[in-house]
Amino acid sequence: MMKNKHLSKAIAGQGFHYFRKWLECKRSSLGIELRIADGFHPSGKACRVCGSIKADLKLKDSVYICDCGNQVDRDLNAAINLAGCVRYKTAWK
Repeated sequence: MMKNKHLSKAIAGQGFHYFRKWLECKRSSLGIELRIADGFHPSGKACRVCGSIKADLKLKDSVYICDCGNQVDRDLNAAINLAGCVRYKTAWK
């Protein structure tokens, strides 16, 4: 998202680094495992049913429609894919 000249300033101002640090502090105080998915994991572009990756997905598309017939909200699809992610790092500080 930082490569997009229209979004980069807005994304940089959101403070994701501080949000991640806050999550790590809360995780350590509560004793919860924090899983950090790879930044290149196609969670929003992969179908949760058949696993195919839709490369031509635009930011304006709010509904994920796959060729297999799966039609779901794009954010819900990404959340389900992240929940089933098997390659991740664990934050242990």
